[in-house]
Amino acid sequence: LPGIESYSDLQGGLVTWLRLKPGILSEEYADLLWKRTGVFVLPGKNFEREGFIRLGFGERQSLFQKGVDQWIQSSIYLS
Repeated sequence: LPGIESYSDLQGGLVTWLRLKPGILSEEYADLLWKRTGVFVLPGKNFEREGFIRLGFGERQSLFQKGVDQWIQSSIYLS
C-alpha cells in the first residue's frame, strides 16, 4: 500500500497496525487517505504510536477489498 513500510500480523483481533514510511505523520496520512478515497483509518498519534496507522477489519469483504483497491490507486506518498 502506498506510504506503508510494514505491518504486524493479526493476533486474533479485528485490527492491525501499519508502519508508515519514515517522515510520514499518522494524522496527516489518515486525513489525506480519507479525503482522497473515503477509506477510514485511525492515526497512531491517537494511541501514542506516531508513525503507525490502525486498520480495522470489521467490514464486509467486498467493501473492504474496494477500499484497499482505492487506497492502492490513490498513490498517496509514493516517492
